[in-house]
Formats: sequence, structure tokens, C-alpha cells
Amino acid sequence: METTNIVDFARRDGITDALTDLLRTGAQQLIASAVEAELAGYLAQFSDLRTEAGHAVSDVSAYGSK
Repeated sequence: METTNIVDFARRDGITDALTDLLRTGAQQLIASAVEAELAGYLAQFSDLRTEAGHAVSDVSAYGSK
């Protein structure tokens, strides 16, 4: 049998070397930052809108709370 450096794509989650972990973590952080920036931009479009009672339409005071 020939030795190769090809990784079986079906087993990609089993790879646990430091570089792969670093790349995966960085990619996850980049995606999270992009989603948060997109949400902030979207909500900014509605920041000046108010209900008849004077409340903000896009109130996200609970966003990000844990």
C-alpha cells in the first residue's frame, strides 16, 4: 500500500493538531465578528424608528446577555 498525506475528508473532525485547532478557532471568531457587524449594521437602519408609545423599534437590550 502506498503512503500518502491525503486526509480522508469524512474524518476531518478527528484532526487535532495545533495548526488545525488554531485555524478552526480563528475562522469561528472571524465568522462571529462578521455576523455581529452585520447585525449591528442592520439594527442601525432602524435606530431612529419609534413606536407610537415612543419606544425604540429595534430594542436589543437583552442581546448578548448570558
